[in-house]
Amino acid sequence: LQGTEFTALSKWFEDDTAVPGTIEKALAESPDFWWADSWQSALFSGAIGSLLVHTKPELPDWMTDGEVRALWWQDSQKNRAEVHHIFPRTWLRDNRPDAHAETLLNKTPISGETNNWISNKAPSVYLSEMVAEIARDHGVDEAAARRLLKKRLAAHLITPEALAAMETDDYQAFLNARSVAMKAHAAALVSK
Repeated sequence: LQGTEFTALSKWFEDDTAVPGTIEKALAESPDFWWADSWQSALFSGAIGSLLVHTKPELPDWMTDGEVRALWWQDSQKNRAEVHHIFPRTWLRDNRPDAHAETLLNKTPISGETNNWISNKAPSVYLSEMVAEIARDHGVDEAAARRLLKKRLAAHLITPEALAAMETDDYQAFLNARSVAMKAHAAALVSK
Protein backbone atom coordinates (compact mmCIF):
# COMPACT_ATOMS: atom_id res chain seq x y z
CA LEU A 1 0.00 0.00 0.00
CA GLN A 2 1.13 3.51 -0.75
CA GLY A 3 1.25 6.19 2.00
CA THR A 4 -2.15 7.81 1.39
CA GLU A 5 -3.82 4.43 0.79
CA PHE A 6 -2.30 3.12 4.01
CA THR A 7 -3.64 6.10 5.96
CA ALA A 8 -7.10 5.74 4.42
CA LEU A 9 -7.15 2.00 5.09
CA SER A 10 -6.11 2.60 8.71
CA LYS A 11 -9.03 5.04 9.14
CA TRP A 12 -11.37 2.45 7.63
CA PHE A 13 -10.24 -0.06 10.27
CA GLU A 14 -11.58 2.35 12.89
CA ASP A 15 -14.69 3.60 11.07
CA ASP A 16 -16.70 1.39 8.71
CA THR A 17 -18.13 4.47 7.00
CA ALA A 18 -14.70 5.90 6.05
CA VAL A 19 -14.34 3.79 2.89
CA PRO A 20 -11.12 4.76 1.06
CA GLY A 21 -11.54 6.13 -2.47
CA THR A 22 -9.40 3.31 -3.86
CA ILE A 23 -11.79 0.77 -2.44
CA GLU A 24 -14.92 2.62 -3.59
CA LYS A 25 -13.46 2.80 -7.10
CA ALA A 26 -12.55 -0.89 -7.15
CA LEU A 27 -15.88 -2.07 -5.84
CA ALA A 28 -18.02 0.28 -7.94
CA GLU A 29 -16.70 -1.21 -11.17
CA SER A 30 -17.83 -4.61 -12.36
CA PRO A 31 -14.83 -6.38 -10.90
CA ASP A 32 -12.65 -8.60 -13.07
CA PHE A 33 -10.57 -10.28 -10.41
CA TRP A 34 -8.74 -12.45 -12.95
CA TRP A 35 -6.29 -9.72 -13.99
CA ALA A 36 -5.91 -7.77 -10.76
CA ASP A 37 -2.47 -8.93 -9.71
CA SER A 38 -0.64 -6.25 -7.73
CA TRP A 39 -1.07 -3.54 -5.13
CA GLN A 40 -0.90 -1.05 -8.04
CA SER A 41 -4.43 -2.15 -8.96
CA ALA A 42 -7.30 -0.39 -7.15
CA LEU A 43 -9.26 -3.63 -7.41
CA PHE A 44 -6.47 -5.63 -5.77
CA SER A 45 -6.06 -3.09 -2.93
CA GLY A 46 -9.82 -2.83 -2.48
CA ALA A 47 -10.41 -6.56 -2.37
CA ILE A 48 -7.60 -7.29 0.11
CA GLY A 49 -8.62 -4.26 2.21
CA SER A 50 -12.22 -5.43 2.31
CA LEU A 51 -11.13 -8.87 3.55
CA LEU A 52 -9.06 -7.28 6.31
CA VAL A 53 -11.73 -4.80 7.36
CA HIS A 54 -15.12 -6.32 6.68
CA THR A 55 -14.72 -9.92 7.75
CA LYS A 56 -16.69 -10.35 10.94
CA PRO A 57 -15.94 -11.26 13.58
CA GLU A 58 -12.31 -11.11 12.34
CA LEU A 59 -10.29 -12.59 9.48
CA PRO A 60 -8.69 -15.76 10.92
CA ASP A 61 -5.32 -17.09 9.93
CA TRP A 62 -5.51 -20.60 8.52
CA MET A 63 -3.10 -22.25 10.99
CA THR A 64 -2.13 -20.03 13.91
CA ASP A 65 -5.44 -19.22 15.65
CA GLY A 66 -4.33 -15.63 15.09
CA GLU A 67 -6.35 -12.82 13.59
CA VAL A 68 -4.85 -11.61 10.31
CA ARG A 69 -5.48 -7.89 10.91
CA ALA A 70 -3.51 -8.05 14.18
CA LEU A 71 -0.74 -10.05 12.51
CA TRP A 72 -0.62 -7.51 9.63
CA TRP A 73 0.86 -4.86 11.92
CA GLN A 74 3.34 -7.16 13.68
CA ASP A 75 7.00 -6.14 13.62
CA SER A 76 8.20 -9.73 13.60
CA GLN A 77 8.87 -10.97 10.06
CA LYS A 78 8.40 -14.58 11.22
CA ASN A 79 4.65 -14.43 11.60
CA ARG A 80 3.60 -11.10 10.13
CA ALA A 81 0.60 -11.41 7.84
CA GLU A 82 1.08 -10.64 4.18
CA VAL A 83 -0.69 -11.48 0.96
CA HIS A 84 0.37 -14.95 -0.20
CA HIS A 85 -0.51 -17.43 -2.92
CA ILE A 86 -3.17 -20.08 -2.24
CA PHE A 87 -1.89 -22.34 -5.04
CA PRO A 88 1.87 -21.80 -4.57
CA ARG A 89 3.63 -20.08 -7.46
CA THR A 90 6.36 -22.76 -7.60
CA TRP A 91 3.80 -25.56 -7.63
CA LEU A 92 1.90 -23.86 -10.45
CA ARG A 93 5.10 -23.30 -12.43
CA ASP A 94 5.96 -26.99 -12.13
CA ASN A 95 2.44 -28.39 -12.64
CA ARG A 96 0.43 -25.77 -14.55
CA PRO A 97 3.07 -23.74 -16.42
CA ASP A 98 0.49 -21.72 -18.40
CA ALA A 99 -1.46 -20.69 -15.29
CA HIS A 100 -1.60 -17.04 -14.19
CA ALA A 101 -0.30 -17.48 -10.63
CA GLU A 102 -0.34 -13.81 -9.68
CA THR A 103 -4.09 -13.25 -10.00
CA LEU A 104 -5.86 -11.81 -6.98
CA LEU A 105 -8.09 -14.89 -7.08
CA ASN A 106 -5.04 -16.91 -6.00
CA LYS A 107 -4.05 -14.64 -3.12
CA THR A 108 -5.17 -13.96 0.42
CA PRO A 109 -3.69 -12.42 3.57
CA ILE A 110 -2.24 -15.10 5.86
CA SER A 111 0.55 -15.28 8.42
CA GLY A 112 4.15 -15.93 7.53
CA GLU A 113 3.93 -19.13 9.56
CA THR A 114 1.00 -20.39 7.48
CA ASN A 115 2.76 -19.38 4.28
CA ASN A 116 5.85 -21.34 5.36
CA TRP A 117 3.59 -24.30 6.14
CA ILE A 118 2.15 -24.14 2.62
CA SER A 119 5.59 -23.65 1.04
CA ASN A 120 5.50 -25.08 -2.49
CA LYS A 121 3.09 -27.93 -1.72
CA ALA A 122 -0.01 -28.79 -3.69
CA PRO A 123 -3.18 -27.58 -1.93
CA SER A 124 -4.36 -31.18 -1.57
CA VAL A 125 -1.19 -31.95 0.39
CA TYR A 126 -1.03 -28.88 2.61
CA LEU A 127 -4.76 -28.99 3.44
CA SER A 128 -4.52 -32.57 4.76
CA GLU A 129 -1.39 -31.66 6.73
CA MET A 130 -3.18 -28.61 8.17
CA VAL A 131 -6.16 -30.72 9.25
CA ALA A 132 -3.84 -33.15 11.04
CA GLU A 133 -1.94 -30.31 12.73
CA ILE A 134 -5.10 -28.50 13.82
CA ALA A 135 -6.45 -31.79 15.23
CA ARG A 136 -3.24 -32.24 17.26
CA ASP A 137 -3.10 -28.60 18.43
CA HIS A 138 -6.77 -28.51 19.50
CA GLY A 139 -7.06 -32.08 20.75
CA VAL A 140 -9.96 -32.83 18.41
CA ASP A 141 -10.62 -35.48 15.81
CA GLU A 142 -9.89 -34.84 12.15
CA ALA A 143 -13.57 -34.20 11.31
CA ALA A 144 -13.71 -31.36 13.84
CA ALA A 145 -10.36 -30.02 12.64
CA ARG A 146 -11.61 -30.08 9.05
CA ARG A 147 -14.73 -28.11 10.05
CA LEU A 148 -12.54 -25.52 11.79
CA LEU A 149 -10.25 -25.17 8.78
CA LYS A 150 -13.25 -24.98 6.43
CA LYS A 151 -14.69 -22.13 8.55
CA ARG A 152 -11.37 -20.28 8.48
CA LEU A 153 -11.07 -20.70 4.70
CA ALA A 154 -14.66 -19.52 4.18
CA ALA A 155 -13.74 -16.20 5.82
CA HIS A 156 -11.16 -15.84 3.01
CA LEU A 157 -13.93 -16.30 0.41
CA ILE A 158 -13.00 -19.91 -0.23
CA THR A 159 -16.38 -21.52 -0.80
CA PRO A 160 -17.10 -25.26 -0.55
CA GLU A 161 -16.67 -25.41 -4.35
CA ALA A 162 -13.32 -23.64 -4.18
CA LEU A 163 -12.23 -25.91 -1.34
CA ALA A 164 -13.22 -29.01 -3.33
CA ALA A 165 -11.08 -27.71 -6.21
CA MET A 166 -8.15 -27.19 -3.83
CA GLU A 167 -8.53 -30.74 -2.53
CA THR A 168 -8.15 -32.07 -6.09
CA ASP A 169 -5.53 -29.48 -7.14
CA ASP A 170 -7.88 -28.16 -9.84
CA TYR A 171 -6.61 -24.61 -10.29
CA GLN A 172 -9.10 -23.55 -12.96
CA ALA A 173 -12.11 -24.77 -10.96
CA PHE A 174 -10.69 -23.01 -7.90
CA LEU A 175 -10.34 -19.70 -9.79
CA ASN A 176 -13.87 -19.99 -11.17
CA ALA A 177 -15.37 -20.66 -7.72
CA ARG A 178 -13.37 -17.94 -6.01
CA SER A 179 -14.28 -15.41 -8.69
CA VAL A 180 -17.98 -16.01 -7.99
CA ALA A 181 -17.40 -15.63 -4.23
CA MET A 182 -15.35 -12.44 -4.60
CA LYS A 183 -17.90 -10.85 -6.91
CA ALA A 184 -20.68 -11.65 -4.42
CA HIS A 185 -18.56 -10.17 -1.60
CA ALA A 186 -17.93 -6.99 -3.61
CA ALA A 187 -21.62 -6.66 -4.50
CA ALA A 188 -22.58 -7.04 -0.83
CA LEU A 189 -20.13 -4.29 0.19
CA VAL A 190 -21.36 -1.89 -2.48
CA SER A 191 -25.00 -2.45 -1.49
CA LYS A 192 -24.39 -1.55 2.20
